[in-house]
Amino acid sequence: EPLPTEYKFDGTHLIADLDQPVFGLATGQALVIYDGDRVVGSATISETF
Repeated sequence: EPLPTEYKFDGTHLIADLDQPVFGLATGQALVIYDGDRVVGSATISETF
């Protein structure tokens, strides 16, 4: 289920700041960025905190 998220790319890392707490995120999972129904980016989660 899509979640509202603010993100920034520092040239090396994509940093996602979720608007609400999410449980069960783990390294190795995919983060997929959508614009409506269109996929505009993706990354592999390397760290959670």
